[in-house]
Amino acid sequence: MNACPSEPSIERARYAPPRAEIPDVSHDTRTVWHAALSARQRSDQARAFLFPADGVRQWNDVRDAVVRWPREAWRRLRRD
Repeated sequence: MNACPSEPSIERARYAPPRAEIPDVSHDTRTVWHAALSARQRSDQARAFLFPADGVRQWNDVRDAVVRWPREAWRRLRRD
């Protein structure tokens, strides 16, 4: 990764103690974010925008629970 001059101020802001005076790093963080975003393929960008990882994980959990429920119910019925 190429080092840019703004990284030290971003890192200082990130690890600053609570209530510490920090410089405004919004422009620097936006620059870093755009650089990271432009390094990704368009298909990855679209997938990340449309299906964020947390959302996909939650839908998978719901699907797994729906699929698991009949199996567990059937097992309980067979045991009785």
